[in-house]
Amino acid sequence: MTAASKTYDGTTAATLSGGTLSGTVLGETLGFSGQSGQFNNKNVGNNKAVIVTGLTLSNGTGLAGNYSVSQPAGLTADITAKSLAAGYTAENKVFDSSTSATVAGSSPDIISGDAVSFSQMAAFATAAVGTAKTVNISGVTLGGTDAGNYALQNTTATATANITAAPAAAGATVASTTSSPASTTGFAATLARSTPFTTAIASLSSSTNSGQTTEGQQAAPANAGATGDDRRRLVQALETARQAPAGGSGAPPGTMTPLFTIGGPGIRLPGATQRDE
Repeated sequence: MTAASKTYDGTTAATLSGGTLSGTVLGETLGFSGQSGQFNNKNVGNNKAVIVTGLTLSNGTGLAGNYSVSQPAGLTADITAKSLAAGYTAENKVFDSSTSATVAGSSPDIISGDAVSFSQMAAFATAAVGTAKTVNISGVTLGGTDAGNYALQNTTATATANITAAPAAAGATVASTTSSPASTTGFAATLARSTPFTTAIASLSSSTNSGQTTEGQQAAPANAGATGDDRRRLVQALETARQAPAGGSGAPPGTMTPLFTIGGPGIRLPGATQRDE
């Protein structure tokens, strides 16, 4: 009797075939049936022991009752790894300026109840906002107590997910190209002589304090909007900024020299006393 090798299927079942009886007398024949085979465990391996049980005799030319039978012993066979193809899904995320991605691996090839996990590296192709963006997955490996029973067919994969725009944070610096920044209610803005005529660095705030800022920093908070007189003075100051040399007199190249600040009621010029309207 022999046992057949098999591909891993999560069970210990073994297929038996053949077999002959020996030890009958006077040429009597007997039949046998009912035998089943079990590997010693379900896991992949070579020359694994197969245990036979349940074999019984049946009458032939001789009577089965005149004989006893021993179960076949010494059978071996192999269990080979099951092929596994890894597939991935990727999670959507809010824009964070990085290409980092969160993914989850799975496979229909994993037998129910088996403990198999996936490890990998994953990244969006670019960090920009977009829909159905490609996520590249590499370095895929298997883990878990049953990982050794599977043969991974792919160490790379792709998935798709969305990157949505991040909401604007309160008090964030905003670059404005409007020709009338003073028309914005509740703002404080500082211009520099090196700032283009059509550009102002502005920031929204709900604080009652006032002050001034340079490019890339939070502008002075203010509650009130600019008045009509403020706006007229702003237009005049914009024209001055447009005509003035970058950096101002004696300033190092690229220096951001604050020209004035609008915050709350009135305009504050560098070195000048706050004037309230």
